Amino acid sequence: MKECKAVAHEAKVNVIPVWTNMRSLGIEDIRFFVSEYYGAALGAVAHALSGKLTDVLISSGAHISALHPSGSTPLTDSRLGSYSLHVHHDAEHIPRIEKVKVLGD
Repeated sequence: MKECKAVAHEAKVNVIPVWTNMRSLGIEDIRFFVSEYYGAALGAVAHALSGKLTDVLISSGAHISALHPSGSTPLTDSRLGSYSLHVHHDAEHIPRIEKVKVLGD
């Protein structure tokens, strides 16, 4: 959390810590969480905070050329929003290694 606050301060964004039990809702296989519903889980958390948020970014896990069906895609994430909360799938045009380099810097 301390590291997140330092990065958020430099980026001029707010950190809202959230803890859930969504990964343990009777599903033992983490692959199911990743392949089926982690995008929806992030969207649900965003809606729980919708009084404080208007736009949410879910970072793409892969470059658009390497996307495959999973729990979070550009096609599904944008449909998780509502009238007052917009959910965006972000940075699908940036390869994962480039994202790691940015974080490392």
